[in-house]
Amino acid sequence: MLIVEFRTTVTGLLGGRKTHRTVERVTLSEPSEIRFEGLEGPLDLLRDRISLVEENGGTRLRYESTFGLKGSFLGWLLGMLYVKRVLSRFMQQHLRQLRDSMEGEARP
Repeated sequence: MLIVEFRTTVTGLLGGRKTHRTVERVTLSEPSEIRFEGLEGPLDLLRDRISLVEENGGTRLRYESTFGLKGSFLGWLLGMLYVKRVLSRFMQQHLRQLRDSMEGEARP
């Protein structure tokens, strides 16, 4: 287990860029799983999981995320209309970069 500080720059729905600081507990379960639990940051609840599963001679990467905001209905609405989209877009980009890097390392 590690405690890690991340600084993540994201592009919002209106095109503006903002850097968010988070502190997360990172738990490595080699070789198949990495879990992240938000301790400090803009979200009241953040839990991410990356798992690796052998499949058809390759490896499938699966990403799951749970997040939450305080504020009952308004927190839920903000989460569904804004946070979910921004997180999804960021993680898709980040995981593509990770995949490209790993595939580059694997090439002879």
